[in-house]
Parts: sequence; structure tokens; C-alpha cells
Amino acid sequence: MPKDLKKLEDLEENRQDLLKKLKMIEEKKSTVTREVYEKVKKDYEGRLEKIVTEMKKLEDAVRAEIDRLLEEKEKIEVDLKGLKMQDEELELRYSLGEYEDEEFKKKKGEIKKAVSGHKDNLEK
Repeated sequence: MPKDLKKLEDLEENRQDLLKKLKMIEEKKSTVTREVYEKVKKDYEGRLEKIVTEMKKLEDAVRAEIDRLLEEKEKIEVDLKGLKMQDEELELRYSLGEYEDEEFKKKKGEIKKAVSGHKDNLEK
């Protein structure tokens, strides 16, 4: 994905450069014959079209990756909410004397480890 994003940025830079050159071609139109003007303009328009086509392909890939990441983020947030509820329940049951210290610490550690893993995934 970062590779696609970098390529998309490079293509945008090239697209901007071609747009500037096309503008310059228009400005210099009166200094060359019509045939030369049309040939050079057509060449640059063709280059621009290829870049735009490649950008559209990459755009679809980038959008698909964004959608996938948003779904993954949503799932992680749901999991984190569930872990928070488990932690609250554990704390309540412990305060009622349902768990001994050792068992409480073990279960608490498992929840913390799971939360930490999910948070690490969110930061990626």
C-alpha cells in the first residue's frame, strides 16, 4: 500500500508537470507551425492520458485498501469495547470476592495483553 501511495504521488507530480507543459505549448502556439504545434500537443496529451489512466488504477487499489483498513479499525474498536467490559466485570467480581488475588492478576494480565495487541494493530 505505501508503495502504491508513493507511486500515486509521483504520478501526480508528473501530471502537474505535463499540465504546465501543455499550458506552455498553448502560449508558444503562435511561434511554431500548426503541424508542429498539433504534433507536440498531441504527444503531451497522450502522455497525460496514460498517467491519468494509471492513476485511476492505483486510486481504485488505494480506495480498496482504505475500505479494508476502516473495516479492520471498526472490528478492533468493537473488540476493545468488549475487552473493556470484560475488565469491568472482572473488577466487580474481584471486589465481590469471587476471585483470589492470583487468579485476578492472571485474568487482568490476559485482558491487558489483548488490549495492548489491539492498540498496536490500531497504530499500524
